[in-house]
Amino acid sequence: MTNITLKGRDKTTQLTVLMLWLLLGVFVVYPLARLLAMTFWADGGFTLANLKPFISSWYDRQAAVNSILLGCAVGAAGTVLGFIFAFAVTRLAMPGWLKLVIGGVTILPLISPPFTSSIALTLSLGPNGILLQFFGLDNFNFYGFWGTFISETLTYFPVAFMTLSTILARIDPNLEDAAYSLGASSFTVFRSVTLPLAAPGIANAFLLVFSCSLADFATPQVLGGHSFPVLPTQAYLQITGMYDFKGAQRSPLCSSFRLWWSTACSTTGSAARAT
Repeated sequence: MTNITLKGRDKTTQLTVLMLWLLLGVFVVYPLARLLAMTFWADGGFTLANLKPFISSWYDRQAAVNSILLGCAVGAAGTVLGFIFAFAVTRLAMPGWLKLVIGGVTILPLISPPFTSSIALTLSLGPNGILLQFFGLDNFNFYGFWGTFISETLTYFPVAFMTLSTILARIDPNLEDAAYSLGASSFTVFRSVTLPLAAPGIANAFLLVFSCSLADFATPQVLGGHSFPVLPTQAYLQITGMYDFKGAQRSPLCSSFRLWWSTACSTTGSAARAT
């Protein structure tokens, strides 16, 4: 009876793994392969001609630079903010219901519609915004980098919060108790025990927030404007405004290369720390 049950579970596991690989191939591998083929293959041979307009255009180069700077800034700020919330929920002494409330409120920006945070910040900090009128600020320019940065940070820091709260909750408390028993202060325990153990999770959280910012279209479309182009909005404008599908492929291709590079760096760093 036990052997029959184990065989049934093995078949179920194999079928589940097969379906996951099939979905991965259809929705991830195949689109990437098509993207690479349409970019580097033309007239029956390999070519780099499709990348020349992107390299020669200063506006496209500026969009690539803006995407990297915005992703790094949002990744750093979102990771710090998510770590603060995760540390408060997992380390501070507070009632259980309050932890649930903080966790639930923190997740709200992530599950809200894409344009909600952008519109909310526009009503608060945009022209004739509520906060600007309250503080008497008339010449504050919310659009561009700073508006996009604030909106994406508030939208995607829950990703870092969920990652880091799990990491901090699974750290063995005996290690911190041992440091306290040796006379270490709270800051010393945090600096020498908690932070090094949470470092792989911090790196992963940064990578996740960075990739979310790099792929975000709604926020730069509303708050970025023409003065702050990024790769997702450029790809959208190439398709809808110029009907240039080959030109639109260059932006997501550059984003994919940057995402692969950051993933490789994160994986290499985690493996080095593990050894």
